[in-house]
Amino acid sequence: MTNQNEQPIPGRKAMSKDGFWNLISEVKAAQGQEDYIDILITRLKELGPDHAQDFYDIVQV
Repeated sequence: MTNQNEQPIPGRKAMSKDGFWNLISEVKAAQGQEDYIDILITRLKELGPDHAQDFYDIVQV
């Protein structure tokens, strides 16, 4: 059985709760190497458009 936090958030195409918070943690951990916004943008581009849109939708709520 799959953890519910690994499933896409209801109403989202790709991003799970774990994925959202893991991305935030990853960006926070890398902070100091580059500007955190640049790191976040790079990671979202790597994850693809569905993740990027989901991230945007989540933070706008």
